[in-house]
Amino acid sequence: MRHALLSLVLLVVSFGLGACRSASNGHLYLQAGADDDRISTGDTVSVVDKARPDVVMASARIGSDGQMEFPGLGKLDVSGQSELELHEMLRERYNEVYGSSQLEVSVVRPGMRFYVYGEVARPGRYVLEKGLTALEGTMLAGPDDSYADLTQVRLIRGPKGEERTTELNIRSIARGKTNFNVALEDGDILYVPPTAVGHVLSPMLPSSRRTE
Repeated sequence: MRHALLSLVLLVVSFGLGACRSASNGHLYLQAGADDDRISTGDTVSVVDKARPDVVMASARIGSDGQMEFPGLGKLDVSGQSELELHEMLRERYNEVYGSSQLEVSVVRPGMRFYVYGEVARPGRYVLEKGLTALEGTMLAGPDDSYADLTQVRLIRGPKGEERTTELNIRSIARGKTNFNVALEDGDILYVPPTAVGHVLSPMLPSSRRTE
């Protein structure tokens, strides 16, 4: 029995060690591109009904709750939708109210942004504030205390095919080795791998590691 348990543990560990870096840079770039097509915190969404612009016109910067107030409809969740999906949702809602509409929807992305993926609670695109560091960016995404491997966080910088990859020990940086805490740049991607055990046992939803 003990031998079987030991074999199982070794299997789990070996599987995890081989999978910790299973999210390739290419997959991470694809995910970042997909997230750029989705409304997120920091985006500015504008809507106008050309048939009745005096009644239906709104513009707002999306906050952390992912909602926006629309005339006649109240607050609606917009985060995670594409521009086309939001247009279709609003068209259906306003058609129910007015019978017809001529909606125009536009989304303006923030000028500077970065991305965090892997073993985190809130993967995706973030607004890059001036001076934000790799430690702060990683923490914003909520790495899992039990299963995220913060000793091997990957920082990917530069255009796809010409990127530079740096491995950061975020745990050591958090403990005071701040000379390794680099400032983030526009377009940077942070990947937080799971630990060997975390890769198998993490209770997080698959979407939190969706690039693996």
